[in-house]
Amino acid sequence: MTNEAAGLPPVRHSLGRRFLLVLAGIFLLTFLSVAGTVFGSIRNHLASAIQANLGQTANDRLEKLQAEFARQLIDVQAWASLEVMNDIITGDIDGRIRRTLAELKKQYGLPGHIYAFDDKGKLVASSRQEEEPEAADMPPAWQVDSPEAFFVDKHDNPLTKGSGVAFGRVIHASFNPALRLGTLVIAYPWSAIEQELENRSTLLLLLSPQTSQALFVARELPPLDGATIPTLFGAQEEISLGGQTFLAGAADSAGKRAVAGLNWTLLALTEKQQALEPIREAAVQMLLLGLAIAVPITLLILWLTRRLVRPITSLTSAVAHITASSDLSQRVKVDSDDELGVLSEAFNAMTAKLQASLQALAQLNRTLEQKVADRTEKLQATNDELQSTIEQLKSAQTQLVQQEKMASLGQLVAGVAHELNNPIGSIYANLPILDEYVRDLIALVEHIQQLPLSEEHKRALQDKLDEIDFDFVRKDAGNLVASGKNAANRVKEIVGSLRNFSRLDEAELKDVLLEDGLDSTLALLHHQTKNRIEIVRHYSLNRPVSCYAGQINQVFMNLLGNAIQAIEGAGTITLDTALEGENAVVKVRDSGSGISQENLNKIFDPFFTTKKIGEGTGLGLSITYGIIEKHHGAIAWTAPSAKAPVSPLPYP
Repeated sequence: MTNEAAGLPPVRHSLGRRFLLVLAGIFLLTFLSVAGTVFGSIRNHLASAIQANLGQTANDRLEKLQAEFARQLIDVQAWASLEVMNDIITGDIDGRIRRTLAELKKQYGLPGHIYAFDDKGKLVASSRQEEEPEAADMPPAWQVDSPEAFFVDKHDNPLTKGSGVAFGRVIHASFNPALRLGTLVIAYPWSAIEQELENRSTLLLLLSPQTSQALFVARELPPLDGATIPTLFGAQEEISLGGQTFLAGAADSAGKRAVAGLNWTLLALTEKQQALEPIREAAVQMLLLGLAIAVPITLLILWLTRRLVRPITSLTSAVAHITASSDLSQRVKVDSDDELGVLSEAFNAMTAKLQASLQALAQLNRTLEQKVADRTEKLQATNDELQSTIEQLKSAQTQLVQQEKMASLGQLVAGVAHELNNPIGSIYANLPILDEYVRDLIALVEHIQQLPLSEEHKRALQDKLDEIDFDFVRKDAGNLVASGKNAANRVKEIVGSLRNFSRLDEAELKDVLLEDGLDSTLALLHHQTKNRIEIVRHYSLNRPVSCYAGQINQVFMNLLGNAIQAIEGAGTITLDTALEGENAVVKVRDSGSGISQENLNKIFDPFFTTKKIGEGTGLGLSITYGIIEKHHGAIAWTAPSAKAPVSPLPYP
């Protein structure tokens, strides 16, 4: 039978088609928005992270070179002051200077050689084993008139037939500091610097701003021309070389002043397309994922649409038939013009025909049921009142006993916390001062080691340092102080937890954070949970709640103590705090065995316990129940599998 045959309006807007279009549009819009936002955010974050890492790599490499050069300057200054350098006057006839230089090169593992020239620039001795050319002259680049140790930038060294850098110092006679004897130079080969700059994961480019030259170019980089080099100076995030785009990070030595005269710029590069390849792969995978999700979702929507509309259409036909035969079911509200609206109109048409005849019978039935309900309600109210009086008497008795115990315990805990607070505060305050004294003494010893002492004094100092095992003392002193600070801090935390738990100064209603009470209770129970039970916190409330803080801490102690005892071996306790409506809700869940179904209705009864004789009084949850009721809250036990007592308190 069609709608028209039954006198019903036709379906003008299909509910199934609406449902399909709305869900498909929501899915497509949501997926594209999320995918575009995530892709752009990840791409920008990855590029920034790569550039920051490149800048750090360039800075680390350049600082390492500067530290090595600074050490060479210190060494050449110290070696130029050696007593053996006085033999330059005699032209090092007995070879003492040559042997000394060879020993210094071997001892310090220098990659280059050391040269000693007289005041006229003639070579007197070197660390090389082979004979030097007779009357070899000092290279012009090394002829620097400076009273301090000097650095010579990259240059050609005619003595070694290669390029490199140099570190020099004027030699003065030890018997007459005003008498200049010559110059001591450390030749540092460029090959050693190139070896330091080799990097398999990052491409390095070393530039000289003074000469606008490339001092070092990684083999994997395209060749550089003179016009390209000036464009590479300055802070840049991307650089184009040979038609390729590179992400860059730069470090400049000019402003660091570690080595006077050193002015280099080091660039760390990586090919941009290759670095961002994971982003493109992620975009393809995200698109494939969207297609993979869209197919089953579309099929599911079609299936749900047909499942929803088919029974409604069938029911519409049935209702139209009932309307035609004057049968009655029930009346519904008409609020749409789709299939459900047509069904509602057919249903209301049937119920209207029989409404008048059924009113009298319904009224008689309601009168009889009301009389029975009134009698039953009175009897139930009397019974509930009697039972409530008995339960209140039992609860009041047990709560008075437990509250007296907790008051005594609170006074004892507060006293212990007060007595411990002063000495541990003194220890905690003195440890940083002791740490500073130890660091100062170690720094003093290290400074004395760097002084230009005589060999006899150096040996005496070293013997004394070896006798006290100075290296071990230097390493272990900080560990001892840190260990003491950690121990003192732990004691302070325990004392704080004891004072927070006792709450003897908070006998009145007060706004407190329930999370602080949970953490204080866990601190007191730490010896029962450590190395055995994992505590998982999901704190979402994080706002003050008006309550009796000491009594609420007693609730937390009872609940957490039960949870710990319910876990045999390793396990997990999960704590949740949240605001639900006007109530502050605390949930405690443990991974223990739970409570049997037959005992769930008895857990709040006084003196009921499932523990062995002597292990429990059965008053913990009963007292907890009374405290929560005093706060006009509620405590409940959820499904046995969840094991989550819920304690809502009115939020102020």
